[in-house]
This record gives sequence, C-alpha cells and structure tokens, in this order.
Amino acid sequence: MRRVLPLFAALLGLALPVSSPARAEAPDPAMLYHQHCAACHGVDRLGGIGPALLPDNLSRLKPAEAVEVIRDGRPAIQMPAFGEMLGEAEVGALAEWIYARPEVEPSWSDADILASHVVNHYYGTLPDEPVFEVEDLKNLFIVVEIGDHHVSLLDGDRFERIARFPSR
Repeated sequence: MRRVLPLFAALLGLALPVSSPARAEAPDPAMLYHQHCAACHGVDRLGGIGPALLPDNLSRLKPAEAVEVIRDGRPAIQMPAFGEMLGEAEVGALAEWIYARPEVEPSWSDADILASHVVNHYYGTLPDEPVFEVEDLKNLFIVVEIGDHHVSLLDGDRFERIARFPSR
C-alpha cells in the first residue's frame, strides 16, 4: 500500500510530503563555515581578525576543545558562541572540518612575502634617539588591540601609553 499511494499521487499530479524517518541530512560544514566563520577566520581559513583554522595551526587545541570553543565562544578574544544558532551535529561537523586539510593547500612564497611588505619609515628617516621619555627601554610592552586594529606601546614601569598607531 505504501508504494501504491505515491505512484497513484504521481499519476494524478499531486505532491505528497516526503518524509524519511530518523534520517536527517548531515550538516554541510563548508557552508556553515562560510556562513558563520569566514568573516573572521578568512574565506580560505588563513585567518583574518581570527586565527587561521588549519590543522597545523590547531595542534595545541584538542578537537573536543574546538567543539567547546565553537559552541560556547571565548569572550576574552571576541570569539562568539554559536551554541544557540547551531545544533550539536553542526558544531561537531564544523570542529571536525577545521582539522581536515583544505582542498587547496595554502602557499606563501618569497614573492608573496615581499609583496606584503610595507615600509612606513625608510632607513635614515627616523631620529637617532627615542622621542619619548622612559626610565628603562627594556621595560616596554607592545599591546596589539585586535578589536579596533591598533597597537599601543606601554611604559612597563608606569603602565602608561607612550604611543598608539593603527595596524593592518
């Protein structure tokens, strides 16, 4: 009887709802990545404001921890939680996918490095002595501000900002 009803409906041109019991479609991790992750981690998984998500870069993060990070986020580093938007299967599929080698291996040649090189101050254009006052030049800290793409130079004795400039 089950086979007759769809055949009969097809002959009459009727559309019956199709259901497959307990067979949900597997999540598409590539689609999920491009929808939720690519804006921060880069379309090619090479990083952006978030780190690169390639197997070699993830060697210190266990896969179970990756599931937790995707599900619960990391507020201190601006990684949002996706647990309310994605189901466990989707989170698991994403975590597994970032540990898989990409279809096209990234390359970074000498020519790429030279092309990315930016010289802000050419040799001989800066003063010979620092233009700021600090007690100990060995007690300076560089703070990279990811949120608004700036770098601050701090005096380690007074914890005061000496200089602040934009980063790329």
